[in-house]
Amino acid sequence: RGWRRFAYLARAYRNGLALARAYRRRRPAGRAVLWDGTVLAHPPDRAGLPETLLEIWYDGVYTGTFYRPRPGDVILDAGANVGLFAVLVARRHPGVRVVAFEPFDENYRLLAANAAAAGVPNLAVHHAALGGESGTGAMADVPGRSLDHRLVAGAGGVPVHSFAAALALAAAPRVALFKIDIEGSEYDVFARAAAADLARVDRFAVEYHENLRPGVVELVRGRLAPTHAVEVVPHGPGYGMLYATLTPAGPP
Repeated sequence: RGWRRFAYLARAYRNGLALARAYRRRRPAGRAVLWDGTVLAHPPDRAGLPETLLEIWYDGVYTGTFYRPRPGDVILDAGANVGLFAVLVARRHPGVRVVAFEPFDENYRLLAANAAAAGVPNLAVHHAALGGESGTGAMADVPGRSLDHRLVAGAGGVPVHSFAAALALAAAPRVALFKIDIEGSEYDVFARAAAADLARVDRFAVEYHENLRPGVVELVRGRLAPTHAVEVVPHGPGYGMLYATLTPAGPP
């Protein structure tokens, strides 16, 4: 299985051999180069780039057989990091519209740069977090990976959007996919989201963090159960993916 993952990196990216070496040695990598020369930049001193590419595009944790983008779809990406999902899905499916949110300054700057480098006019990027209510917040810089920074209580200059505010930025009656990977803040988002707003989303792909916010799986499952079919797929102790698909009994 490991060799197949190395082979995917080597085949899918112009600098795939360097990415495969970084993945095997668990070392940081500063960029992924697409075959047309487009560079997707990543913080060079933080780990997580090859692992995230594999998780998103080899394992298909946000899409797979769960979701296939179609022209006219609107996709929301909360916790977009440097755009490894948002930029590439917008590039591969020019008929969809993607709205991405990333609150951590370093990641957001690279997200915006990567979107510009990829030339994806169907992607809108916002320097903002997703939270229980709109306002401002602070981000905790977690050393090591670029993926683990968290929204924390306290004063800060990071805009925070509620679930309803995120839907308003999508400017569409329905959202085909809402991808959420926000390091524990998913608890507050689903605790405060209105049922009518939740029902406007056809599919959720949520990375849950029970290790950071105990009870989040039960909470999210309960909030979505009236309108969505929910599946929980653990990936490790206290974290994994929660998938939800609107059921025929839900709103049209």
